[in-house]
Amino acid sequence: MPGSDIDIGDLTFTGTFVDWAAAIVAAIEAIVEDIEPRIDSGALDITSALSFGGAPAINVGGVRLVGGVSSVVGTLYMDEDNELHIVTDEADVRLTNAGAIDVAALGTIGGDYGGVNPATVTYVDLSGEYRFLEDTGIWATLVAGDLLLQGDNGTVRIGVDDAISGDKTFNVKSLPASGVGGLAYEAASGGVVDATVTRETGTHLFTAINCSGDITLSGSATLKHGDQYFGQTADGGVLVGGGAWVGSVSSNVSFHQLGSAGTVLIPIGRMLKAGDRLKSIRIRGDSTQNPTFTIYSKQGAVVTARAHSATNTIASNGETTLTLSTPYTLATSAGYTDCIELKVALGVGDDFEIYHITGVYDRP
Repeated sequence: MPGSDIDIGDLTFTGTFVDWAAAIVAAIEAIVEDIEPRIDSGALDITSALSFGGAPAINVGGVRLVGGVSSVVGTLYMDEDNELHIVTDEADVRLTNAGAIDVAALGTIGGDYGGVNPATVTYVDLSGEYRFLEDTGIWATLVAGDLLLQGDNGTVRIGVDDAISGDKTFNVKSLPASGVGGLAYEAASGGVVDATVTRETGTHLFTAINCSGDITLSGSATLKHGDQYFGQTADGGVLVGGGAWVGSVSSNVSFHQLGSAGTVLIPIGRMLKAGDRLKSIRIRGDSTQNPTFTIYSKQGAVVTARAHSATNTIASNGETTLTLSTPYTLATSAGYTDCIELKVALGVGDDFEIYHITGVYDRP
């Protein structure tokens, strides 16, 4: 075979021509027999680089690499750890790692790219979306730090405050019919906070509220509000000092005449609660005299006059407004809410008639 000595005998030509011819024929037959068969792997013993002169090796059923290291650009080799490498003009790039594609070598995001759950990250050019799947047809859960949303003129960063501990869940419950606009989300209690609600620290502003059930305020919680109004008649007055009632008081005590100087105390704002602030009252009535009006607060046994401004004059079918210099906040004393009283002072023989009393209060 090629590479082995050919036994063609002694080609020293002696004797007759016939002897020479026989020797030559025997030698040619030995050479033909040696080179005529195909060269098999056993006939090759390559111990140095084999050049193809730049021509490709074609119709190769496979290339089996053995452990080795090379720094020659263009070399594909298997190292001593049976990892596949390729040498480029920039670096020696390892293509495999522990029997799998070495993703780090490809300069991409590491992760699970195959196996029993082929997780994928794909980009859909038509919709401009990156899509994360944990398995075929199954959306993945993204775990990250902050999420930064980039807008045309600014950004929105969604993060988690350091004060939050444990695992929380934020579920989007509904959106407006157009699918664009405010966000409705699920509260921790299971209720839904609608898109029309503006939530600020310590402040809840409602553009509309429609309750189909009871509203329960726990502890000392209250519903705060701006100016609201109440109205009442002048019934329930108490005569203090001299004088006497004149006329019927069966339905209310809107008409009084004092035989001597004295005062009448009329309870007002009986529907007010602790925490409400009385700001002013308006008295509508009729009098031929000029009664003096004073607003008092009564907390337990302590009665205090509340400073106010007023004309203290009610003309025929007229009115006057008493505005407190400082709004008075009703408190609770001995388990009861403060009382508010209107004191009407008249001289001897004076009379007055009160048709109606209204008041303004708030709860800041």
